[in-house]
Amino acid sequence: MNDLCKAISGYLPKGTYTHSYHVHAATSPVVPDASLFPTDPTIQVDRTDRLISLSAVRSTTPATPQTQDAQQQDEVFIFSMSVSEYTITPTKDARPAVEHYIYIEKVDTSGAMDRDAQPKVSSSRAVVLGYLEYILHALGISATVSIHVFARPQPEYLFNRSDSNPGKTQLSDLGLLKWWMKTLSLLKVDSASSRMVSGHLYVPGESTRTLNEVFKLGDSSPTVVWSWFLPYHDDALALQVVPRFPDDARTKVLTEHADETTTVAEMKEMLPLTGECNGRRSGFFTVTIESAEAGGRSSGAEPPMLLPTTKSRAEFERLLESNAGLSFDDVAAARESSATMLQNLRRVRAASGTLAPSNESMAAPPENKRTVVPVNNIQGLIKSKTGSIQGLVKRKVTPVQSPATPAMQEKGKVNPVGKAIVDSQSKTKASFGTGSAQDCPVSKRPIAEDNEPPASKRPRGSETASKADSAGR
Repeated sequence: MNDLCKAISGYLPKGTYTHSYHVHAATSPVVPDASLFPTDPTIQVDRTDRLISLSAVRSTTPATPQTQDAQQQDEVFIFSMSVSEYTITPTKDARPAVEHYIYIEKVDTSGAMDRDAQPKVSSSRAVVLGYLEYILHALGISATVSIHVFARPQPEYLFNRSDSNPGKTQLSDLGLLKWWMKTLSLLKVDSASSRMVSGHLYVPGESTRTLNEVFKLGDSSPTVVWSWFLPYHDDALALQVVPRFPDDARTKVLTEHADETTTVAEMKEMLPLTGECNGRRSGFFTVTIESAEAGGRSSGAEPPMLLPTTKSRAEFERLLESNAGLSFDDVAAARESSATMLQNLRRVRAASGTLAPSNESMAAPPENKRTVVPVNNIQGLIKSKTGSIQGLVKRKVTPVQSPATPAMQEKGKVNPVGKAIVDSQSKTKASFGTGSAQDCPVSKRPIAEDNEPPASKRPRGSETASKADSAGR
């Protein structure tokens, strides 16, 4: 737990803090999960879930056995994130090496952070990035890891009735996509390992030209090289290459509308027709960190992975259900519910630790020498206003073949997904959920600043599977 807290602390700014921050992590046991790729008999998929939460308490007096109980009465949860981690192991020699998928399913803030808390920090961004950095280090440089987020604005997700809390501010759909873009672009990857990092963002119904203009491809992260399409070839068979994550629009399409001949291009045509991708913009993010090249090395020892805290998956799910019945609609309710939530976490033996912000500001990722190449050599981009993306329309999607990365050349895959929102200290609200688009209140506020956080498949590295080669599977 100390390694996770250290990684999160590395993304917090310097300053004199008026509050202390505590991280709580509940982890389910590892269990087999055939739902990710139900039609693939050549792999074994194992899954573990985590609930990572951040609480804050005003630092009026040093924490001692005598003051601890009094301080805990004022402890309030300000952020929470649910994550699923998948390990994909080949069961036949023809399959690629072991791969890891990190699916950020839900991210939410309670809006209960004190307005006078100093310094002002994006606690949600710090926890997301700290967790991802910790996981990458724990898995080691020899692992191929892909991070998936399905970003869709929702008023609340993990903190019940927090949409009524005045401390929460709604992010627009475009603001949410920009928040996730910046957050994932700030991910630190061990520069000594020479690992390739590629990012994909696909927004149903929007053109590559428009995304280039809105997200400024030339301003991409020095760590992540971004492209504006799904990380699968359009002629690949969707059921074979697209993972089925929980609460994901692609899973809904594949489960309800696809058959064994449905291609990725055809799946994309159906996405704008779903409630999740119709009305307000939603985005599928995938960031793939390839295994280290020959001769690559790690700059430090690999930290131990957090062990399961719940005795069973059922106990983990009961924890989520118990927390879902709490209320965070105002400060008083948030304090009372936080006390109950803390008891629930202790009941399942959740690990906990205290953040120790560094005296130095968050450092920028090491500069990547690789050049960002514009997608499809689009020139003469139209200089339109940043919020002018046209609404999603029911139209035929023109297939866009993505330049194959080393992992995609083997089977043509990579993947995205998740849900979330979040920033409490910057008083931001935006959650990702599975409700229909009309369930999401339209924000009348301007696009949130970068420090206002949000709400929130498979780079298996095997050859592209198309209709032509499906007979052999």
